[in-house]
Amino acid sequence: MHSSFNIVTPDQGLAAALQQKIDQKTKPLGALGQLEKVAKKLA
Repeated sequence: MHSSFNIVTPDQGLAAALQQKIDQKTKPLGALGQLEKVAKKLA
């Protein structure tokens, strides 16, 4: 069975939008530390 993959460059706008969402939560900026970085990588 042959599969093909289409790998594209990540949308940098998505990372910015995700960071904005994280920053709007009721917490000090950057309080989630590594979890914020992991969330952006997964998105």
